[in-house]
Amino acid sequence: MTRIVCISDTHSRYNFELPAGDILVHGGDFSMTGELREVEKFLGFLKSLTNYRLKIFIAGNHDITVEPEFYEKNWQRWHSKKQDYQKVQQLLRDPTLATDYGIIYLEDQEFTDPQTGLKFYGR
Repeated sequence: MTRIVCISDTHSRYNFELPAGDILVHGGDFSMTGELREVEKFLGFLKSLTNYRLKIFIAGNHDITVEPEFYEKNWQRWHSKKQDYQKVQQLLRDPTLATDYGIIYLEDQEFTDPQTGLKFYGR
């Protein structure tokens, strides 16, 4: 049996207890507006969850720096200072997240858990 815990819309708040599980799925809106510090905080949170074998997540509409074209045109609507969205992309796509921490970021792709065969798709 595989226990999957699903959360979403945490908006940079992580001071809550999570139930036991094998895989954590975060369904988006992990930040308020996708600021670099929020992304770093979220990844730190996921890294701290050593009781989950996998932590799989997607971005939501609040995580605006993950969509470079949209962010480039609209950044002033949310931020007084332009965020380094390229750095955000690098952080999210760092291969050591998966190898060292079991963190999988999905953006228009599928991931198959090699242990269970379960397939996850993130848009």
